[in-house]
Amino acid sequence: MEISILLSYLALLAFGAYVQTVTGFALGLFVMGIATLADLASVATSAAIVTISSLVNTGVALSKEHHHVDWQQVWRLGAGLLPAMLAGMWLLENLDNDTSESLRVLLGVFIAAGAVVLVLKPHPRSKPAGMLKAFSLGAIAGLFGGLFSTAGPPVVYHLYREPIAINTIRMSMLALFAIATLVRLMLIIPVGHVTQFVIWVCLTGAPVIVIATWAGQRFVPPLSDSGMRRLAFSMLFIIGVVLLLPAIGRMLGHVA
Repeated sequence: MEISILLSYLALLAFGAYVQTVTGFALGLFVMGIATLADLASVATSAAIVTISSLVNTGVALSKEHHHVDWQQVWRLGAGLLPAMLAGMWLLENLDNDTSESLRVLLGVFIAAGAVVLVLKPHPRSKPAGMLKAFSLGAIAGLFGGLFSTAGPPVVYHLYREPIAINTIRMSMLALFAIATLVRLMLIIPVGHVTQFVIWVCLTGAPVIVIATWAGQRFVPPLSDSGMRRLAFSMLFIIGVVLLLPAIGRMLGHVA
C-alpha cells in the first residue's frame, strides 16, 4: 500500500470524524466523495473503510452523550432505512455502471437543490413530522446508503427540520448511523469487502478518529441553533455538488 494513499485516507477520516461529531453526519459522504474523485480505491473498498470508521466515531461520541438520543426518531427512521439499505446493496451488485451513475447524478441534483431551499429557510417546523414521513425519508436514506454509502442527506432534511434541540439531532443521527453501519458491516464481511487493505487503514485510522471525535466534542463552532442548521444545509449543498462533479467533468470533456 502506498503511504500517500494511507495518509490521504487518514486526513479524510480525521476531518470527516470532526465534522460528523459536530453536525451528526458527513463522515461517509465526505470520505466517499473525495476518495472517489481522487480515485484512491474502489467504491466498495472506500465504503468498507467508512463503515468501520463510522462505528469508531459514533461509539466514542455516544459513549458520553447517549442520553441525548431521541429513540423515537431513531426507530421511526430506522424502520424505513434498514430494509431499504438491503435493497440498495443488492442493487449495487446488480446495476450496470451507467444506471448507477445516473442515480448518483440524480441524488446530487436533489441534495444540492434541497439544500438551497433549506439554507434560505433554516427554521424548524412548528410541530414534529408524522410516522409516515419519517419512515419514507428513512427508506430513501437507506436506498442511497446501500448504493453509495450516502444515507445522510434525507435524514438531515428530516431531523434538522424537527423542533428539537441541535444536540438531540446530532446524537440521534449518530445513533441511527451506528445501527445502520453495524448491520452493513455484518453484510459486507461475508462477501469479502473487508480486505487486508481496509483493515490496515481502519486500524491506523482509529486513533486519528478518536482524537478528531474528541475535538468535535470539545471545540464546537460557536453558532446559534439557526446558524448550525444553516451550516448543516450548506454542507449538504457542497456534498451534492461533489456528487455531480464526475458527471460535469465528463460533459466538459465531451464538449472539448
